[in-house]
Amino acid sequence: MVRRLVEWKEELEDSDEEHEKDSQDHYIRVKQQAIIKALDRGLVDQRYLDISDPSESTFDWILSDDPAQGETPTPLANGDSELGTAEATSKRPSCGLRSWLISGDGIFHVLGKPGSGKSTLMKFICDDPRTMECLRAWAGPNQLVVSQFYFWRHGQIHQRKINGLRRMLLASVLSQMPEQIRSFFPALWDSLDEVSIRNRLELGVKAEVEVRITDREVRNAFDFLVSWASSDCNSGYRFCFFVDALDEFEEDTDYGYCDLASTLRMLVNYSANTIKVCVSSRELPAFQDQLTSVQQNQIHLQDLTASDMTVLAQRALYWDSFFARLEKAEPAQCRYLVDEFVYRAEGMFLWLKLVLPKVKRALMHRSSLNKLRSILLDTIPSELKDFFSEMQASIREEDQEE
Repeated sequence: MVRRLVEWKEELEDSDEEHEKDSQDHYIRVKQQAIIKALDRGLVDQRYLDISDPSESTFDWILSDDPAQGETPTPLANGDSELGTAEATSKRPSCGLRSWLISGDGIFHVLGKPGSGKSTLMKFICDDPRTMECLRAWAGPNQLVVSQFYFWRHGQIHQRKINGLRRMLLASVLSQMPEQIRSFFPALWDSLDEVSIRNRLELGVKAEVEVRITDREVRNAFDFLVSWASSDCNSGYRFCFFVDALDEFEEDTDYGYCDLASTLRMLVNYSANTIKVCVSSRELPAFQDQLTSVQQNQIHLQDLTASDMTVLAQRALYWDSFFARLEKAEPAQCRYLVDEFVYRAEGMFLWLKLVLPKVKRALMHRSSLNKLRSILLDTIPSELKDFFSEMQASIREEDQEE
């Protein structure tokens, strides 16, 4: 989806200007390119590129025909867990995403703890070809338009603000249906002088047009998208947007979390079921209470990833020859240790990522199973402390009370 916007711009730049310079179509394409360029300002979604890909087979269940595959450790009432036993596991519940992609509407909400892998999951969903297959089934004979956006609190301002979301989604949407650009920006379109474009071509100058699109024009075009998509004469389109990390959106006095939630609700509520949106966020009331009214259209990620974490822990430990010898001598205790990893992580892949290297170093020094277990019980990685301090600082006081 991100790649499509880049490819479309490259197609325009690589067009044979000599062949098309007397063609009205070429003037139109130059105008289209100018407006798309003004929308995205040449920015690449760096956050998308920075998000790590999931390990092999991790998250594959989210788009499976049988999403209930895999098992989840079940803690006991006393806080301990009979991990590693058949009685202490339960089948992963159906997540519902595949059904939502094929026939659902509204908003699908991926909720999760900090560090639970929400952004990695969203990138996985966007990149997996099964997502497009499901959405094509939903769109039927209509043209399918799919776009994505990743909020990022450490990124540039467009990655933290609502107008960045509007700009990037509009740029992606209009790159997939460039014939509609004039409808979204009629005044700007008419202001672009075709005579000057022709003169530049005749002089052998590349026909680039510099335009500026104000935030107000972007907001108006974004609002227009909803009414345009729901219009009977434009019923031949279906839109699906993926928006990651709503909690990394930067609030200000004019626009906060609740306003962001209202904008997303407006997209789906007033588009006559032609637009649906998949979002992810931490479990904050501003999002959790407002975005999903249908229980089947939301998941809490940390409740569904125990089997993925088990695979990661096994891969990290069983490659070690010393641990392999321990496993032969004390197989039950080694299996218990792997389960303990998963249980202590509490659904946070980040915890697993930070603690596993410490265990690997202990294995290099031939540490006992008791020593390995003590690392799990006694160690909180300093990186995790810093991470949660930052998370705490980013949460509003009223949400912290929740």
